[in-house]
Amino acid sequence: MEQESTVRPVTVVQHPLFGPEPVVTMCTNCGKEVTTEISRHTSACSYITCILCIFICIPCFWLPLVCPWFQDTIHACPNCKETMGIYSRFN
Repeated sequence: MEQESTVRPVTVVQHPLFGPEPVVTMCTNCGKEVTTEISRHTSACSYITCILCIFICIPCFWLPLVCPWFQDTIHACPNCKETMGIYSRFN
């Protein structure tokens, strides 16, 4: 006896490359298409750069702690608030 084979379609969702700006993507938690909310947080690299700046230019040592270029960008779903990805310039 031959068995019938059924072909089931497969949906592949490719996650976007998260960057420093919000992106449009599908949330893996709530399943909705959303534009991510971003927040910036200091990272280990911010502190390391801050320490290096102490040796180079003491009055500017605090800049890496407040400059968005040195901070990690965290992408979250605006609907369910789940973290969807993190972007770091130094990884």
